[in-house]
Amino acid sequence: MRRDYFPGMQLRAVAYEVQGARIGVVPDILEMTVTTPRGKTPTLSMSYAPGPNAIRGDVLEREVEVAVEATFNGIDWEELPDARFITQKTEHNLVNDGTDSRKVQAVHVSDYMKEALIWSVPIEAKDKEGKFKFLSRNAGTIIGTVWQNAVKRGWGAGLTLDANTTKDSSNQDWAKVVTLYFDPTISLLQIVDSLRDLGMIDTVWQGRTFKVYNADTTQARDLTASKRWPLATTLTGAPEAATWADMCTDVLVKGEGGRTWLIHNDLAPKGMRRVEKVVEAGGVELESTARLVAEATLKSGAHVSEEIKREWAATDVHLLPWVDYRLGDWIMVERAAGMERLQVAQISVTQKNGMVVGHTTFGTVLDSLLGRLTKRTKGIVGLASTSGNGVRPQPPASKYWPLAPQGLTGTSRAVIGSSGWPVGVADIQWGRVETDTLGGRVDVVSYEVSWKQTLKGAIASGSLVVQGADTTRATIGDLWPGARVDFTVRAQTNDGVGSWSHPLTLEVASDVEPPPVPSKPILSQVLGVLGVWWDYAGKDGQNMPADFAGVEVSVQLPGAAEGRTADMIAPMQRTSVVGLEMREYEVCLRSYDRMGNKSAWGPKATITLEQSIDSDAIAKKVEDKLKGSSAMQQAAREGTLREMRHLTEAMTQVAVNLVSSGPVPPDDGVIGSSMWIAPDGRIFVLRAEGDK
Repeated sequence: MRRDYFPGMQLRAVAYEVQGARIGVVPDILEMTVTTPRGKTPTLSMSYAPGPNAIRGDVLEREVEVAVEATFNGIDWEELPDARFITQKTEHNLVNDGTDSRKVQAVHVSDYMKEALIWSVPIEAKDKEGKFKFLSRNAGTIIGTVWQNAVKRGWGAGLTLDANTTKDSSNQDWAKVVTLYFDPTISLLQIVDSLRDLGMIDTVWQGRTFKVYNADTTQARDLTASKRWPLATTLTGAPEAATWADMCTDVLVKGEGGRTWLIHNDLAPKGMRRVEKVVEAGGVELESTARLVAEATLKSGAHVSEEIKREWAATDVHLLPWVDYRLGDWIMVERAAGMERLQVAQISVTQKNGMVVGHTTFGTVLDSLLGRLTKRTKGIVGLASTSGNGVRPQPPASKYWPLAPQGLTGTSRAVIGSSGWPVGVADIQWGRVETDTLGGRVDVVSYEVSWKQTLKGAIASGSLVVQGADTTRATIGDLWPGARVDFTVRAQTNDGVGSWSHPLTLEVASDVEPPPVPSKPILSQVLGVLGVWWDYAGKDGQNMPADFAGVEVSVQLPGAAEGRTADMIAPMQRTSVVGLEMREYEVCLRSYDRMGNKSAWGPKATITLEQSIDSDAIAKKVEDKLKGSSAMQQAAREGTLREMRHLTEAMTQVAVNLVSSGPVPPDDGVIGSSMWIAPDGRIFVLRAEGDK
């Protein structure tokens, strides 16, 4: 893109008092690198001019905040997102030749949240183990409660939380709620990391302001229609690395009570040697849940892991960070096989000698999916584990019924079963029950979960019992995708059961993941009919999944948009397309599954159809053959007449020799052949005496 500011961008460091006022620009920076990864902690490395003559050199000899600012026009400066740091350490050599530098180590401003703990728990929110219970609460409520309590104790001067209990930082309603318990020793930073790992939030620090967003919304913009990064632009490097260490063909899932499931990786590349892996899944008792836990391992095991970077210099870069894109954005990036939709996973910029260089790291669609799967799996594995202090004496049983559980929440998703059809799985959780209906202590031994699902008039129901007072989660499988399911839960003691909780209604998720993009088709032609064949594999060599249903065939003019021309329903691999004009065509495929999910169009193959039947040439050849045929017939006729003439003459001579005429019969001849013609015209044949 055209830039009006020749350096493209410039960086500078600005010092602040810790949680206080601005000190000013620190100008004598020799080199500075700031790296901001998505969902992880940003870092800063910086070297500063040595000696007492360095401007504001003494500032870095103590704890200060350092903000990295940028200008994209040479006039206006702005602090970059996630670019506020706190110095922790400085190093310099008192005896040097003047070429040495002062090195500064710093941590990100999010480190302040390590200094705020749960600390104390209000009586009304405390469970029997003294933990802070958040029942069916959104991220804004959980973070805001701990933040507010810490501020009341004197923490966080100068820090601002830009979210509330109803809206995120983009003024959108919170999308999810969760039930969680936190020990008083847990820090605010750990809470934020937990909510991020659960796939609930994305976070950004702008200076000292903490912004919290619904996950994968405003911090995952789709700019693929407007932002394209070709290889032909002025890149200083385009390194890409691939590793296949995590690939596998088969997975053994170890569940609860010695249960095991053997799952073949349908997506593994064809011809790959057998590689087996084990996935631990404590607490899992259903095959559908086991497949869910193994999904991340199966996905990563089917593809080569990639690292994609684009190195650039700000003086002449096609797309500038924080101007044309930011962390989390999806853009189109050219790779060896063409343009691909990639997500910005990390931005790193370095200023040295007055120039800014950097590299942008991208993640694939698979990387994004694996990240979500890994976070999701954390909430499933270990459901059988319980907290506590080991063996305790048996307390006296309560004579009263336990209260109904509070804070029932849940999510659902679809997994592909061994039959190739999707099934629904729901994960639900609730708050522990510790008191009876009169407020006395009660000892819960288990929880009963009940559900009823409805889909298009069909109804089915079921229930299960979760053992343990502290096991407040359950995974229910074999649900109908798209069904409406009502869940309720109640506590059980040795004396009886409590009331059912308020129902939780979920719509079971449907399968929305398409099969892999098909490989390039092989084209042929016979008599102007287009033949299309493919190898039943993805473009990267992977097998088709169990729910694969077929591929659509697109035949279009070069440069035209793709569109369905024909279908190859599984297990077809070959089809013919007739009625096409004799000219050049592009042909590509896209796959679809039993639920109708479709992949992107695959790589294109080209062919030029030619008219194989030349009517003029055929007419000329027919005429030539007819002419040749007439000549041969004439020659054969003349030869036949000659032969017949010779034959006739010979036969005539034979006949003459055999036939006699005169007034009396001949006295010799051949019996049965010689004939005599009498004067009156009668014909007699010579026969032996006695013959008739």
